[in-house]
Amino acid sequence: MNKGWFKKGYKMLEETKRKISNSLKGHFVSEEIKRKIGFALKGRKFSEERRRNLSIAHKGQKPSLKLLEYFKIRKGKKHPRWKGGKIKDEEGYILIYKPEHPFAIHNRYIKEHRFVIESKIKRYLLSTEQVHHINGIRNDNRIENLICFKNLSAHTRFENNKKVKPGEIIFDGRT
Repeated sequence: MNKGWFKKGYKMLEETKRKISNSLKGHFVSEEIKRKIGFALKGRKFSEERRRNLSIAHKGQKPSLKLLEYFKIRKGKKHPRWKGGKIKDEEGYILIYKPEHPFAIHNRYIKEHRFVIESKIKRYLLSTEQVHHINGIRNDNRIENLICFKNLSAHTRFENNKKVKPGEIIFDGRT
């Protein structure tokens, strides 16, 4: 079976590419050919006429109130794919759904180990304060497995088995 140059997976020799490039130098490529090449390479595109007709058909239309209500009531816990508000990020930390939290990231989640410390010390942690998992398991968020440090340098010194001043430890779950 003969594979054409346009088939996926076909590798052209560098010499062949050079010959094609040289043969096309100085030639005018019409808009029609550019459109056909773009259609073949980039997937389906609508014609100008079709886009114009779609635009006219949808002009002035608003989503129905029924549709708006459907999406309004199906957020958070009411959504059919709700999984309890806990997810795991790519680093292995557990994230919990807390949209009202002042340090919640863009998708309204916070790291569970930070929330556990916050609920224990009864205040929000600053962005500079660091939480350490004693046993090194990032999804083990038991209070006795967490230590909270005042800053990153204290946390780093602790991990390198160097002396940490008592004032640099905000909370120690081991004690």
